[in-house]
Amino acid sequence: MAGAGTGAQSIQERARGARPGSRRWRETPAARGARYHAGSVLRFVLLAIPLALLVLALAAVAADGFGYAPDLGPLEARGLARPGGLPPAVAWAALLFEAVALVALFLLIEGRSGSWWLDGLATGLAAWLFRGPLLVLTLAALTRLPTEPFWQMARAALVAEPAAALAVAALARAARRDRPPEGP
Repeated sequence: MAGAGTGAQSIQERARGARPGSRRWRETPAARGARYHAGSVLRFVLLAIPLALLVLALAAVAADGFGYAPDLGPLEARGLARPGGLPPAVAWAALLFEAVALVALFLLIEGRSGSWWLDGLATGLAAWLFRGPLLVLTLAALTRLPTEPFWQMARAALVAEPAAALAVAALARAARRDRPPEGP
């Protein structure tokens, strides 16, 4: 066995014989991952979802204001464009769904990169991959619709998704800093 007698132990060897609550147990990776408290996570989620919703909504307004909104001309030429856009309630529900999904993805990625901003950036880019290129490629593969308006939406999302995820990561960092130290 590699490392035998040198003091190097595998995770399984370290965890073997450790009882929950003991010092050996607290040093295992399984115990480190179990340090979430339901109240803290709930408070974070209740703050992170509105924050992500706000950033995503501001990014959508900014994209419209700066002229990065999708050009519906190619769709209008085929009679496929929606003249008034989505009803406001549906548009807000879509943004809310996106914000919840972004926060859930962040909770899955958090702590895996070693830095709070890398966690946010990885979350935002992973979310953008599914909202942007994969969606456009699916539309291109399954339909004969022009892809230009969808690529424009994907480029706008390349700014919105990472910005929202970085805001959520900054909130998580601030929440972690404000948490009282854990004692034995």
